[in-house]
Amino acid sequence: MKTFSLCAVIIFLLLPVTVFSRRTNSDDVKPAALLAQLEKAELTVSAHIYQGDQDQISQPIEADFYLLNQSIIEILKKSGFTPVEEGDDANGGTILKPDEAAYFEALAGVLASEDNNAEIMNLIFWNAIEKHRHSVVVPTNLVGLGQSKTVRSGNYYLFGYAPVDDQIFIWNVPVYLSGGKNQLELDQYNAEMY
Repeated sequence: MKTFSLCAVIIFLLLPVTVFSRRTNSDDVKPAALLAQLEKAELTVSAHIYQGDQDQISQPIEADFYLLNQSIIEILKKSGFTPVEEGDDANGGTILKPDEAAYFEALAGVLASEDNNAEIMNLIFWNAIEKHRHSVVVPTNLVGLGQSKTVRSGNYYLFGYAPVDDQIFIWNVPVYLSGGKNQLELDQYNAEMY
């Protein structure tokens, strides 16, 4: 009987071992957690207007910037915002050919003006922004730095504006946010200036 038991043990040891275990979710969590990390993005914004070369910071920009799912120009077109030029038609203006420069110029006029028509256009403009922005506003502080909340990685436009001296700077910058931390420098070189 001892020989039989010893042979049974040897045969048992030589057989391929199959480990029976319940599959845990921890095996699935690792790739899913990695994927979730890749989908999350943050944006750090540095906004300054430079004087002379870029070693001399003239003024940090303290403003709110908005992550939009499309260009501000496309948003304005869809909302019915049409640029007009002062002229001689019955309403006191002539509709311009709606190119991008005309939209930026009209937008700058609305943002800088304080008359009643500008207030109405301002309401239309901000209503359009609310419909197309993500729940992310990136405010910059007194030194021109701002940090977004975590958003899904992808393509966005960062929109914002700031009056500086007697000019207005408008940013409508396409940005791809990859997973992790992203940085964007805003200055007069990637802004429209009016």
